[in-house]
Amino acid sequence: MSNYSPLKKLLLIAAVLCETQLLTACAEHIAQPVKAIPPQISAAPQNTAYAPGLGEFMAQISTRHHKLWYAGKAKNWQLADYELEEIHEGLDDLAKYHPTHDKVKGSIPDLMATYMKAPLAQTETAIKAKNAADFRTGYDNITAGCNSCHQANDFGFNVIQRPVSNPFANQSFKNTP
Repeated sequence: MSNYSPLKKLLLIAAVLCETQLLTACAEHIAQPVKAIPPQISAAPQNTAYAPGLGEFMAQISTRHHKLWYAGKAKNWQLADYELEEIHEGLDDLAKYHPTHDKVKGSIPDLMATYMKAPLAQTETAIKAKNAADFRTGYDNITAGCNSCHQANDFGFNVIQRPVSNPFANQSFKNTP
């Protein structure tokens, strides 16, 4: 380690600490007992011992929302389409594993239909048309749908917005062949 500059040493130590925290968090998650599985899921094959919580699904969807912005901004329509599909998948899984929640008013599938169906479809159309202006409008409508749902369910403190910085330094969003 003596061949490294002080900055490289600091970054290496930070990376090791982050990895240790992630592994510890994963181990703690795995050690947690599974909450009661909804009846429609318990009929499925019992090969999974863990169902992510509502917050975990929302965090993943938020990550995809963030990446969707950078893909569309770069006019990387293939990546934008992929990220939008991942958002759909995350919302579908959320509705499957958490059709209701004690802190959410009404059924989650109904909320998804009310707040997210139209903005997602609008954004999908813009991506397929490779229309940057319509993409921005659709993206902003997805964001507004998220915030409207949060407001309606007493999660208004959780405000979603267009990203202002890119934390994904390890991913290129450029449209490459």
